[in-house]
Amino acid sequence: DGYFPPFIWLEKWILFSSIGTQQMLSFNNILYSVNKKTQKQFAEKISPSLEPTLIQQMEYVFSQVSGIKVQKNINYHGGEIDFVVLSEHENAALCFQVKGTVAPDSARTVQRVESRAQEGMDQLARFDALTSQEKDTIINNAFGTTLSGINLQNILMIRSCAGSATVWVKNDKYPILNYALLGNIISRKISKQDNSIIDFTATIHRLQDEMIERSKSHIVYDNLKIGDYEIEFPNVDSEMNFIIKMHTQTLGVLKEFEKVPV
Repeated sequence: DGYFPPFIWLEKWILFSSIGTQQMLSFNNILYSVNKKTQKQFAEKISPSLEPTLIQQMEYVFSQVSGIKVQKNINYHGGEIDFVVLSEHENAALCFQVKGTVAPDSARTVQRVESRAQEGMDQLARFDALTSQEKDTIINNAFGTTLSGINLQNILMIRSCAGSATVWVKNDKYPILNYALLGNIISRKISKQDNSIIDFTATIHRLQDEMIERSKSHIVYDNLKIGDYEIEFPNVDSEMNFIIKMHTQTLGVLKEFEKVPV
């Protein structure tokens, strides 16, 4: 199905690509395959842990940046902020709503993922609608600080996919960030010894634009021959070398990026 690297059993030997395995056998791809093959066990044993696990992984990523603090599951009257990153010296905070969905593979699963992403957008809008003083109080109570006029940046955090254009039209106001892009942003910051978060949402938008431009995604038409019939169907092709380079850059800096915290 394209989500696992190929392993070929040749009698006494197994043929596989070590590079292909490293690049394709990611945490998200394992989740996808388990969900496809054992849906009942996935729903009972894995699904309840998806968002807490993603939050734990975010904790690890941001722990590699000096000079910032994090808090998770901050409750306030009328809602909850899943994850907040605070930079006191910049008087700035990143407020995340986290949705740990699995990558979709059909129109129905796209709708399911999209509904969860839309729920996150609504939660961001609810928090954003509070007065500046109310938001400052929530952040100060969570971190034990006395800041005023905090520069708050609201972000939707997802495991991999947010759905269709219905959700993406809100990306300008509330940037959509997945775990892979978060890792790349932080790995670049660490490499440059940059611990600033003041322009974090602008950085997300720049990286999104860079990915669109450099991945060169486009539609190609492939042919599938079955007996006397030949079927032409659209497929999406892209510059995989750029995407692989981004991922290896992340793994080179964040050694436990794909590890699930215990």
